Amino acid sequence: MYREGEYVVYGLTGICLVEGITTLDMKGIPSDREYYSLIPLNQGGKIYSQVDSAHNKMRPVISRSEAELLIKEMDKVEPLKITNDKIIEELYKSCMKSYDVKEWVRLIKCIYLRKCKRIESGKKLTESDQKYMRMAEDALYSELAIALGVEKDKVLEIILANH
Repeated sequence: MYREGEYVVYGLTGICLVEGITTLDMKGIPSDREYYSLIPLNQGGKIYSQVDSAHNKMRPVISRSEAELLIKEMDKVEPLKITNDKIIEELYKSCMKSYDVKEWVRLIKCIYLRKCKRIESGKKLTESDQKYMRMAEDALYSELAIALGVEKDKVLEIILANH
């Protein structure tokens, strides 16, 4: 169980602060069913997620030491391999839905290499590539910022300073 004040990664919503555990006073919902009250950091509002749900796409934010190790070893992470451009968006979606920071690094590296090749050919990055690059960078940098205790806009500087 997560505790009040902890940060978690909640599906594609991203980083959320656990505000607490509560019950909901709504018709059709058992009054004893507990829900996490989550506050997303990158959007407004509040999310309620059932505490004992097997479908809960929630995990703790990586630790500071895990974040530092990931940054240190980013050069060793292989980019995502694209063997068929027809299924590229499915690969991107799968990578994002893994909720795994290393997979996000693989995706960012893959799209960066695609961008370099397209620029060499006089082409721009596709809209799909741009969309998934933004999603992966946002997810990765948000989590690293929380783990390292820094502002999100400082994360890229930290990564570049270590490489």
